[in-house]
Amino acid sequence: MPVLKAGDYSTACRAILFDKDGTLIDFKNMWLVWLDYMFTALQQEYQLTKNIIRDFEEAVGVKLDKRWVASSGVMASGCMDSLRRSMAQCLTAYGVDPEEAVSGFDVMVKTSETEVDWPAITHSVPGLEQFLYKLKDRGIKVAVTTADTTSRAEDTLCSLGLASHFDAVVGADRVSSTKPAPDMALLACELLDVHPMDAVVVGDNITDMQMGKSAGVAGVIGVLTGVCQVRQLEALADAVVESVGELKLEDVEQG
Repeated sequence: MPVLKAGDYSTACRAILFDKDGTLIDFKNMWLVWLDYMFTALQQEYQLTKNIIRDFEEAVGVKLDKRWVASSGVMASGCMDSLRRSMAQCLTAYGVDPEEAVSGFDVMVKTSETEVDWPAITHSVPGLEQFLYKLKDRGIKVAVTTADTTSRAEDTLCSLGLASHFDAVVGADRVSSTKPAPDMALLACELLDVHPMDAVVVGDNITDMQMGKSAGVAGVIGVLTGVCQVRQLEALADAVVESVGELKLEDVEQG
């Protein structure tokens, strides 16, 4: 069985479960552009003061002008449902009917699919494609476990020309409980036909590490291409590296 190495840490594995945003792709470049569109579109749709944009930022844990994302905020560690709740609550506080706030958010999400130039803002992290080829050559199965929807994750992989490298995609819409619950990792292992103890989780957020630990995987590896600092990830991760491009593969020596 091939051995995955991350710095001084190593573990044998048959599958790797990757987070998407901040692990495979540039998180801030994509999602901060999308949030900027959403904030402005909702503010203009309901003819509200620009103060609501500041409230939106606080609610989801970002500062657009500083390109800052709170590692424990809704944007970094939540899913589309939690974003919907947080932003709808802001709209309601400004007098928008609660049901209208929710439906208005959904309409803008749908509109963003065509109004936002997704290919222009979606970029994979350095070294990703080369590493994915190595995984395929060694017969290691690969899945994405993401708080995004399955369809958007699949679209992202297609736009990057990477879809053929992945054997399964598990979005928040495919499980009853999203990260940090173990559901995504367990479903991914089921789809890949591997035992959790033969899989490794790689992600940029504490919730990825918690998901992997709860699922009982062989190892959890943090990467620094997302929103967490090394000290935050080290508390739970078996290893922390700068990016996916630093991961290595070796074969087990036969004795």
